[in-house]
Amino acid sequence: MKVCRVIGEVVLSHSIFPDQSRGRLCLVSPLGKDDLLNPSETRISSQSSLVTYDHLGVHTGDLVGVVEGGEATRPFSHPMPIDAYCACILDHIRYQQPDQLQ
Repeated sequence: MKVCRVIGEVVLSHSIFPDQSRGRLCLVSPLGKDDLLNPSETRISSQSSLVTYDHLGVHTGDLVGVVEGGEATRPFSHPMPIDAYCACILDHIRYQQPDQLQ
């Protein structure tokens, strides 16, 4: 799972999902160590952004946990054309560098 910040939403003229009312696509920016040590709601990570399926109702600026690959399609009973899935909304993150762990 990757920790990401929601930076926007994706709008399609035609739905690619059988049940449009259940979710939508959002754009997320993966957070690295530097982003976790110096959090900013406006900075976009240097890593590639991801388009993720969201059924939780996330908003721009929210912190989310994103699952990629085959695991992203596990919550669905039928095949879905997605590569990433918003698995959770994070309230806050406390990051401690490995050399400071007790």
